[in-house]
Amino acid sequence: TFLDEKSGVIKTPLEMRAAEAAAEGVRLACRLVDMHPEELTTTAYARECRALFRDDDAVTMEEIVGEELNEKGYGGIYNVGKGAVEPPRLV
Repeated sequence: TFLDEKSGVIKTPLEMRAAEAAAEGVRLACRLVDMHPEELTTTAYARECRALFRDDDAVTMEEIVGEELNEKGYGGIYNVGKGAVEPPRLV
């Protein structure tokens, strides 16, 4: 059972789909946050993002990886991540 902002029970199919999508997003966020850093590397995170939107033609993804981050002006991300085993990455 899902409740709306006034604690009323959600009943319409549209409201149910929205509530289910929100719940799914929360579960995904919890799973990602609970992963160990050695498991959820920048490469693994990018793979998760691609899988999430694999069947959605409305979403496009771009990745900037490694030295390219520094070249494009993302020095903060580059410098924080350059010492890691996996290259720094912006998705």
